[in-house]
Amino acid sequence: SSYEIVAKNKKGFALQHRAAICVDVESMCPLSWRQKVFNSFDFDKPCPFDQADEGPSGGMQVFEPASVRNSPFYVPDRIIRYTGEASPMDPWDDPDEDGEQFEEVQDDLEQDL
Repeated sequence: SSYEIVAKNKKGFALQHRAAICVDVESMCPLSWRQKVFNSFDFDKPCPFDQADEGPSGGMQVFEPASVRNSPFYVPDRIIRYTGEASPMDPWDDPDEDGEQFEEVQDDLEQDL
């Protein structure tokens, strides 16, 4: 029924409604002010991951608490990042080795528990 669909998606509908209000209010502001605010976000600067990795540009860096990883809804990043200096001469890591190392660490942790 329609009620079940709305009840199931009420949070999404609420967020969509809030976003529509924000867009309406923003459209009332002068273009020069909106450009000034947008440019203050520095989207052209990279979002650093660590000293050797500048990261991608076009975003805003947000730090999340470590407790996020304990959530049952946590989905690990699909991008594998390597620390340290990068060089075109460095060899690519073998993805199979990473999986084996992870399994070894996991086995060690399970034995300790």
